[in-house]
Amino acid sequence: MQLRKDMAAASKSSISKNEAAVKAALANVLFLAKEDLPNSFLPSFNNFLIYQVKR
Repeated sequence: MQLRKDMAAASKSSISKNEAAVKAALANVLFLAKEDLPNSFLPSFNNFLIYQVKR
């Protein structure tokens, strides 16, 4: 019974983390578009922001 609750909590946490990652990526795309920057900057821009959060 406890394992089932733990799995449900882990699943919910994973989904919310994935949703947050997708929202952040879309916000980054919007920023690049507003600043008229090329889409080729997106992977390095995402990595830069992740690095900033981890610091």
